[in-house]
Amino acid sequence: MRCVAWWVLLVAAALVGARGNRTLSALASVSETWYDDRFALVPVEFGGGGGDGEGAVGLRGELPCQTYSANSRSCEELNGSGSFNTTCVISSSSSLDGDLCVYGDGSVEIRSHVKIICPVRGCYITVNVSGSIRIGEHVEVISGSVSLYAANVSLDRHSTINTTALAGEPPPQTSGTPHSLEGAGGGHGGRGASCKVSNDTNWGGDVYAWSTLDWPWSYGSMGGSMSADQFGGYGGGRVMLRTTDFLNVDGQVLAEGGVGSLKGGGGSGGSIIIQAFKL
Repeated sequence: MRCVAWWVLLVAAALVGARGNRTLSALASVSETWYDDRFALVPVEFGGGGGDGEGAVGLRGELPCQTYSANSRSCEELNGSGSFNTTCVISSSSSLDGDLCVYGDGSVEIRSHVKIICPVRGCYITVNVSGSIRIGEHVEVISGSVSLYAANVSLDRHSTINTTALAGEPPPQTSGTPHSLEGAGGGHGGRGASCKVSNDTNWGGDVYAWSTLDWPWSYGSMGGSMSADQFGGYGGGRVMLRTTDFLNVDGQVLAEGGVGSLKGGGGSGGSIIIQAFKL
């Protein structure tokens, strides 16, 4: 166990590939103190993923989930028992067709082998509670963006938070996606790989403009295709895990780009942000 006392750990993973051969680049930094930290504010919706972020409350592109009225489903509607203001125990799987906001003063427990899935690219799953969030063994939470806020968050063995290849729209400054029909890889923190022997005139996707370099919150970009049809892998999504006390991760947290093919490059990875007092 490692104590990250009043500091923020940020991880932005960029997975860029060409024809299935992917290169992983990661950014990890320890940044501002808790008191000055923008994540201490509940994020609100700005639309899009880009911009300089200055003067903003929270992060751009984040689902607003800070009031009881913002709840999109009750505990019972998620196949659970109890309430979000006491303890909600979810014991059966759910398939969503749109964004999910959970807000309350209690705790949320997702029992073993449950799946909560929103297969729509760019879909949000946000859980913002005052107590604890426990993700049981072999649980799968799959969406374009997953944000968990609580005093304590625990991911048990073999649990998975997965936003792979479920990216929403890219930042407005750039698509990050190759424009030619050469099957190049998507861009993120750097240019994507090109399928050409020489990169002098042929490049992969251009560099993404992150919301801010030290607060990365961008989707991955799509890989290029070798025809008008889309054969490239889709970009990775986004994950934010924020706790005021303890974060335990025994499972997987994924934001990888989609695998390419013989006719298209791989997508680039998305963003993972972690904030915890104890990790």
